[in-house]
Amino acid sequence: MFKVFRNKIGMLLATGLYDNFMLTMVMANTVLMCLNGLVDSDSTIVSTLNLAFTYIFTVDITLKLLAYGSGFFEDVMNFFDMFVVVVSLVDASLDGLALNLTALRSIRIFRAFRVLRVTRLVRSLSFMKIVMAVVVSVISEFVYIFMLLALFIFIYTLLGMQIFGGSLLPFSVVGIRQSFDTFLYSLFSVFQILTVENWNDIETTIGASSNNNITILFPISWIFIGNWILMNLLQAILLDGFDENTNSETKEAVEAEKQIDQELRKTPSSQQTQLEQTSTHMESNPTMQYTKVNF
Repeated sequence: MFKVFRNKIGMLLATGLYDNFMLTMVMANTVLMCLNGLVDSDSTIVSTLNLAFTYIFTVDITLKLLAYGSGFFEDVMNFFDMFVVVVSLVDASLDGLALNLTALRSIRIFRAFRVLRVTRLVRSLSFMKIVMAVVVSVISEFVYIFMLLALFIFIYTLLGMQIFGGSLLPFSVVGIRQSFDTFLYSLFSVFQILTVENWNDIETTIGASSNNNITILFPISWIFIGNWILMNLLQAILLDGFDENTNSETKEAVEAEKQIDQELRKTPSSQQTQLEQTSTHMESNPTMQYTKVNF
């Protein structure tokens, strides 16, 4: 009885109507979250809608658990969806307690996890599956480049501390807050240069604070190594992954067409051979000829 019930739930989850309904709920929930700031998020209507969405997603996870059983946990994204639902239920429970325990309002950070529901909408897009497949296929190569990038960030952070630590002009003079006085400040400055975000401000500060013009090569060399070489390597690996994915799909399509073409070509010849064998057998057996003529 329970097995039949599970099969019916599985059939329901496999329908396109159910998928479209859940995607509609995700989009509606996203629109509701976008209204924060425009409407009172603590109003009765908004709270009721948030609670309704939480219950809908809870029912969705429950149905999947009943239908798939242990197979539910084979997909990592199901863990992710369950985590979002559990956090939403905790937030809903705290909303009820917050009427008497105002101290629990500080735990409203759980509401931020509602934004993660949007990922379900993103995962439904067909091209996202291709993107995820490519990213997974090149993740091992990404790791090596990230390790090399982290090493150079660490090197330039220490270099910045040794060369410019405590020697740059203060903010009151140059109007720029970047410095290399501590490891954390130096790390932020190096990362800012890597992203080429107002890197010329740091170069201006270095040039105004140092009498040695060669020191301005510090940000320029880091941009060349970090941004032009290492960051472009990451992009090249990703583009190569997309190219390999496209080529593999093209090869599979070509091979499938070749196989179909070969089968179509083989079919007439095999039928002709079978007819020739049947004709030869009938000629060697007069009884079959006589029976066929009389019939």
